[in-house]
Amino acid sequence: MGALGYTIQRPTEDRFLMSREELENKMAVLLGGRAAEVLVFNRISTGAADDLQRVTDIARAMVTRFGMAEELAPVTFEREQRSFLGAPPPAPSSCCLG
Repeated sequence: MGALGYTIQRPTEDRFLMSREELENKMAVLLGGRAAEVLVFNRISTGAADDLQRVTDIARAMVTRFGMAEELAPVTFEREQRSFLGAPPPAPSSCCLG
């Protein structure tokens, strides 16, 4: 079985700082497979599902974590949740909410 439209990129997590332009370029590369499907075959398939998820994650982080939305103030809307030893973060509890 082939790898279809396989591309490999250095994981974003390996980078400490990325500019808005770098993130936008990364999303453009990830969307290249979907664009090629439309241009060459005039249809889309499920082949780009992982790429679409990664683009969505990057775009969401640009707005909610990095404050990169021009239409909104440069603020963060969510905090990065870190897990302990790979465990999912605990669900919010109403016991301690003021």
